[in-house]
Amino acid sequence: MPNDSAQNLDENLSVTDALRQCVSCAVIALDKKNKISLLTLEAADLIGVKADEILGNKIEALPDTLQKLFALAASSGQPVSAQTKLFHQTRGELSVQVNIAPVQNDDGKIFGAVAVLNDFSCAEKMEQKIAQIDRLASIGTLSASMAHEIKNALVAVRTFTDLLLARNQQDELAGIVGREMTRIDSIVSQMLTFSGPAKPKLAPLHLHDLLNHSLKLIQHQLDQKNVKIERSFAAASDIIKGDDYQLKQAFLNLFFNALEALQSNGSLSISTESIDADPVLAEALREKNPTQLRVIIRDSGPGIPPENLARVFEPFFTTKPKGTGLGLPITRRIINEHRATITVESEPQKGTIFNIVFPVFRKDY
Repeated sequence: MPNDSAQNLDENLSVTDALRQCVSCAVIALDKKNKISLLTLEAADLIGVKADEILGNKIEALPDTLQKLFALAASSGQPVSAQTKLFHQTRGELSVQVNIAPVQNDDGKIFGAVAVLNDFSCAEKMEQKIAQIDRLASIGTLSASMAHEIKNALVAVRTFTDLLLARNQQDELAGIVGREMTRIDSIVSQMLTFSGPAKPKLAPLHLHDLLNHSLKLIQHQLDQKNVKIERSFAAASDIIKGDDYQLKQAFLNLFFNALEALQSNGSLSISTESIDADPVLAEALREKNPTQLRVIIRDSGPGIPPENLARVFEPFFTTKPKGTGLGLPITRRIINEHRATITVESEPQKGTIFNIVFPVFRKDY
């Protein structure tokens, strides 16, 4: 027959297990010896442990922040409420509201404490998303007003430029200026915002010509930094269906990003190649003999830290003092609207690579 103490222990464990199964919030309880007497499944998940492994252990098995709050409640004999940060191995840093109440007997002697934890991380992320949406809405309203004023100011500039072009028709720069004035007008019409770019006007175009023209527009900046340009246009066919102005905007965004990252005597490589389409994608697009064109933009800059790599396409995320955080989100939006994809690879001190994959144009496309 089991003795009384063993029987009491079994009963206590049964009660604890029942509480763990029934209580649906994150609760941690300590006994008078500062041992963990109750740890609900929600609490175990929140602090990233397995309940069975630390149940019955000393308070030291809990995160340091919780230990300090329990100690404060025990020393003051009063409830403690605080919002703190807990680090979760898979979810990262969590914002948690902790409420701890000491448990007292009739004589006022403390013989334990109970903590209730509430995870506010999701609420904080929701607030950030709402704030982001508000900012996008504000930018959209501001852009509409600015676009109207800029287009009015461009009338005089365009008239003067047309007169110069008429007198210098053979000058290569004249053609570039004319095309760029048209591109500026197109960009202003779109209001250059992530929240509402114009739908691309797709037409067959030679991507190699577009890349060469985009590089010519930044040649002066390249020369100033003495950046070496490497071209390797090996794609069998460079004809895609796209919007010339929008794609130029997307590639210029990528080139300017690379330029800002590069030091003097750096290198910028632009290459193309033909690749077979992913079978799943080919089936989705119902293409016969599917072929894709990949553009690879590689720079020799300092690279992107791992903690920032997953966020480079987020609106308003930037590490530049005067950056808007909209260049890469706009670029991805443009690329995606061309039924293409863009990915980034980077390692600190090893440069950055952007891969853009387009479907190759066919007459039945």
